[in-house]
Amino acid sequence: MANLSTLQTLMDLYARTNAPDYLNNRTRWLNLGIRNICLEEPWWFTRTDEVKATVANQPYIILDADIVKITGVWIGADELREFDMGSLPLLGTAPAKPTHYRKGDATRRVDLAPTPDGVYNVRVFYHRVLEDLVNPTDSNGLTDINPYACVFAAMIEAALHLGRDPGIWKARLDDELNKLRAHNARIERSAG
Repeated sequence: MANLSTLQTLMDLYARTNAPDYLNNRTRWLNLGIRNICLEEPWWFTRTDEVKATVANQPYIILDADIVKITGVWIGADELREFDMGSLPLLGTAPAKPTHYRKGDATRRVDLAPTPDGVYNVRVFYHRVLEDLVNPTDSNGLTDINPYACVFAAMIEAALHLGRDPGIWKARLDDELNKLRAHNARIERSAG
């Protein structure tokens, strides 16, 4: 299990620098790198359990974490269908029980259509962005299973910030992401 302190030590082994700009930004680069990995695709370690919300006459729900991908929205036993903005006029503008959803413009928002005409209990299933690492002992699902993916993603951020070529780090990160994809596929197959 790798925590923030371990990841920073691994970065230092690869970076071979003590420049203040590098040392002062390691945590920021790690968190940016982890966020970029989360946004790459819906990984098993970003899956959430059911999130329950109540809506009353408002056409959206705000979730507690940034959304990578919504996997389902339900009102009671009814599963809502996904829509895009082009189909919105076809759904009508009169308030009614929502039948459709989409990932909203804001990173934590789920839009509902039509606008709810009353109070509804909504269940949302989605993949989220992992929380930032802040304290030296902080870890998360990704740091626990593939710390090198975190480090190489952070090294890309560092290289870009410091005006260096991130090519070697991109190749190494691609290798680690392929390992995660293979593991992701095994988990998906065993789940069902």
